[in-house]
Amino acid sequence: MKAIVRAVAALLGAALLFTSNPVLAQSAAASITGQVLDQRTALPVVGAAVVLSHGGTPVARTTTNGDGRYTIPNVQPAVYDLSIAANGYTPAQSAGVAVASGNATVVLNAALIRADTGGSQLQVIGRTAASGHNALAAATTISQDISVENLLRTGQQRVVDQLETLPGLEIKTSSSVGDDTYAAIRGFGPSETQVLLDGHPVGPLGVLPGGNGGFNLADTPTFGLSNVNVTYGSGAQGLYGSDTFGGSIDLQTLNPTQRPHASFQQEIGGFGKLMTGVSATGTVNRLGYAFAAAVAGEYGDFHPGQLFQSARPSNVDARSVNPPGACNNSSGNDVSACNAAVSTYAVSQNVKLTSDVAKLRYNLSPVSALTATAYVGVQWGDSTGNGDNDFLPYSSRLAKIQASPTTCTLPGGAGGYTVTTDPVANTTACYTAQQFAAASSGPDGGGAGRQRSTSMRDYHLRFNTVVAKVHNITVDGFYNNYVYWKDSSIAGGYNAAGQTLGSPLFANFYNTKGFLIADDIIGNRNDFGFGYYVQHQLQTGNTFDNNAFVFRPDPTAFFGEGSAFVRDTYRFSDALSLFANAWIKRSSVTQKTTFDPRVTALYRPTHNDVVRLTYGRSDGAPAPSLKASGVAIANDPGSSLTAVSCNGFNQVTTGGNPALLGESANDFELGYGHRFAGDGSVNVNAYVTAVKNQLFSSSEPLTAFGAGNVVFTGQALQTYISHLNNQCGLNLNSQSVLNYLSVGTTYNAAHALARGIELSGRARINRVAYVDYAYTITSSVQTGLNDFILQNNPTVTNGTQVAGVPLHKATVSLDVAPGPWEFRIDNYYVEFNNNYDRPSYWYSNAFLSRALDRRRNTYVTLGGTNIFNNAVDVFGRIGQGSFTPENPFFSDAPNGLAQYVSGNASAERFGLAPAQLTLTLSHRM
Repeated sequence: MKAIVRAVAALLGAALLFTSNPVLAQSAAASITGQVLDQRTALPVVGAAVVLSHGGTPVARTTTNGDGRYTIPNVQPAVYDLSIAANGYTPAQSAGVAVASGNATVVLNAALIRADTGGSQLQVIGRTAASGHNALAAATTISQDISVENLLRTGQQRVVDQLETLPGLEIKTSSSVGDDTYAAIRGFGPSETQVLLDGHPVGPLGVLPGGNGGFNLADTPTFGLSNVNVTYGSGAQGLYGSDTFGGSIDLQTLNPTQRPHASFQQEIGGFGKLMTGVSATGTVNRLGYAFAAAVAGEYGDFHPGQLFQSARPSNVDARSVNPPGACNNSSGNDVSACNAAVSTYAVSQNVKLTSDVAKLRYNLSPVSALTATAYVGVQWGDSTGNGDNDFLPYSSRLAKIQASPTTCTLPGGAGGYTVTTDPVANTTACYTAQQFAAASSGPDGGGAGRQRSTSMRDYHLRFNTVVAKVHNITVDGFYNNYVYWKDSSIAGGYNAAGQTLGSPLFANFYNTKGFLIADDIIGNRNDFGFGYYVQHQLQTGNTFDNNAFVFRPDPTAFFGEGSAFVRDTYRFSDALSLFANAWIKRSSVTQKTTFDPRVTALYRPTHNDVVRLTYGRSDGAPAPSLKASGVAIANDPGSSLTAVSCNGFNQVTTGGNPALLGESANDFELGYGHRFAGDGSVNVNAYVTAVKNQLFSSSEPLTAFGAGNVVFTGQALQTYISHLNNQCGLNLNSQSVLNYLSVGTTYNAAHALARGIELSGRARINRVAYVDYAYTITSSVQTGLNDFILQNNPTVTNGTQVAGVPLHKATVSLDVAPGPWEFRIDNYYVEFNNNYDRPSYWYSNAFLSRALDRRRNTYVTLGGTNIFNNAVDVFGRIGQGSFTPENPFFSDAPNGLAQYVSGNASAERFGLAPAQLTLTLSHRM
């Protein structure tokens, strides 16, 4: 703490040397002034209509000049609303603009968000104290905004369904509509991308290696949000100093409005899709309010029904009596009718989303307000069709069989394969490889009755006030509860006592508390601020034995961080501005203090051109569980274990590494923006991000890790013995099996280099039509991986593109809005080496909407996703994925199928959901 205090004092002293005294100008009468910028390009918005209202009645109007500046003179002391509207942008409103006595000048800046539809949507940007600095800072970052209105019109119930269309952002999921879903920005892992709610961090904290960890974006219901902002690179540090290299995803909830508004929305569509949502916003005297509630869901690609898992996975425990464990295919060659019955169970893609938002803002005085927000979002999915819907194609099964030795002799003398035709009578037959593959290929699910859920509850309190006319004070605190649980208890069947034999229910809990105090001093030429932020997260977990009704707690993990910051936005002239933000952070995980500065220079040689140059640094502490010491616990995988590696190692658990260091990154950005007539523009950004001490997970042989350092619970060891013996033709015991097992652990074993170019813009065709476009090149490579890691990870390479990160992505959209009609189609292209492990593909979303009344309060919309039915798959097809380059220690598989057979990669190909149409009725009052 002393180190932070000393460093803050030094930073504050240095900052004061380079900042002007931001006292408010004195004039004969009070006035409101500010600058309006395009948030994406940082160019001034010319000709924006600025309206000042009091009690719902406009009292003054003006427009922005060529520099995006406006001034409203002769304003009497009172509390006002300021609204800003410009063609091609989402209208913005700042409620509670306080003009005190004393002939002061109130500075209120704004950064407008580019509209993604021709419709209108009210976006509240907050009080004066919060909007001035944030608006200018937002314009110094590389960011994208997702229109919630566009999501609702196309029938997308989750924010994440639109996130995957953004440049430089990849989604890690399966072919399911409700599976777990994680985001990675610029080729970095999901845990290196921070999810925010109204600007503050939510969900798991700390960096995990590779594609692990992070916020499960399956729990991102659309209704109740006003906007979604994605910020790239070190610019994501924002108000709370988020530790992220890739970027952040900020879910922004509805805000109170000055006038009362209410809305109702009903959606119905194919695949059982339904959504009902209601909202209300307004202000009564001093109290502003915003409420929203919605429930949504669908049954997806699988209408609930019985499905034969014809790949015959061994999900049922041998001790089960219902269904009979004798027919569980523990031998790996059971093709009997008895096994077919055991392998047939109810499958669906049922998924449900609920969201509730309540926000109250009370104006304590003309210059003070207290805002309280409560948010609850819950996602539940039937895992039998969401994530467990793997498929073993005939060709993959045949190749796997043919790679194994024959076990019997067919008529004519050729070699064949012994299969079990009746496990009760113990009768067998000799099949050809083709017969065996035909009898044991197809759906390959993980067992009956499996389910999972992610939920988040967030409570946020913020106090804003103006002190001595120049100090905009923010005192802010939040509590966030994030929970993920999964239940596979009945997948293993029931024993004679009626007890379940599958993997028991487990849950992970992340409870986070944060506190912020900040002072922003907003002047005519500069916005200067400083403050302190602290966050604590306690990660806990437990396993619930529903037979004994006992919870078994897992070890706890604590993540703490204290941060102090100084920042300043200084305008030398209308052409040149400088933004500086410096954080000093102390981590409880690494026990180290880090310095994270970010500096951006903005140069506008003309009203229509801007050049942006940025340097930023970020540090990320590892998740505390990665540094845990002590014995590693290996739980019984039960029915979750469907396949084992016969040649390599099978990871049974993970162990901590107390010597882990935090990651660090240096980020460089260069951007250029140009505006054409109207809202037409083009924006080009280039970036280079270099990461040191990147975390990398690897499987260490259990014998090297130390057999005495691992404790197997229950039947865990026997489960691995049975699967290895049955699937690999081995005869292992409790000692010899250890040579086939491994423990996952984490090292600071790599450096990463992310480079890219992002091109985006809008071309206005005429008053009612425009084209949006984007094209990105995303390069992401790792270096410094040692031979031990390479020898145990076939598809990990030095100096080549990271698997799952396509080099090229593109978007072209057309929006036409004549009169009461609006049509929009968004076309997306994704190159190979994508997270679906399939060749390059493209798809389109669209909607057609019509206003049913003159005031355009009632709309009917026909929306559709993947309307041309491209790249569709309802399963994950094992062995059919694209080839993934291998490092020099392997390099022996010519394609994805060969990689699957050799065990070097699963090569599982996923796809998009089939075309879905929705009909939506929305009414606003």
